[in-house]
Amino acid sequence: MTTVHQIDLSSVPHGPGRSVDLEAKRRRAWERLLTDDDRRGAMEAFGRTTTGWDLPCLEAGGAYEITLYVLVVTGARLTPEQVAYLLVARWYRNTDPSAVRARLAALVSNGHVRWTRDGRYYATTEGVEYLREIEKLWLARLRVAPEKRPSAAVAAQALRRAAVEAKAATSARAKPPSP
Repeated sequence: MTTVHQIDLSSVPHGPGRSVDLEAKRRRAWERLLTDDDRRGAMEAFGRTTTGWDLPCLEAGGAYEITLYVLVVTGARLTPEQVAYLLVARWYRNTDPSAVRARLAALVSNGHVRWTRDGRYYATTEGVEYLREIEKLWLARLRVAPEKRPSAAVAAQALRRAAVEAKAATSARAKPPSP
């Protein structure tokens, strides 16, 4: 028996970053979930509440941060296809699994996400902390006058740059002296 997700995005209004044909894209993303287990996992993650987070998905920053956001707030171990489905179905962002895979590879490389042998990904403590820092910056921006607020993407870029610099400094200190 095939699992079906009983939602319909055809009435979602077109907006910035949203396609006019979200329902068709949701269906295509659903069809990419090949097993009923993957479909049930996506439905379970779709239904989870995001308590404990003030940061809206689209304020997380760029595609890298939004992919991390999906893993952090759902608290689930997800395949790239499930992440792509959730981005369309829950946050109205169209993407394809290959783009998600590339972002997940970068997230793994930076230590924000881990990969499991069954092809699923989950957020690490470092990933949660990174997203908390983005949330703090976002909350701080809300307290600043609207005309002086940096965009979410600019704030996320600055945070990513600081994280890379901190990682490089830690790596440099960890290297043993050469003989």
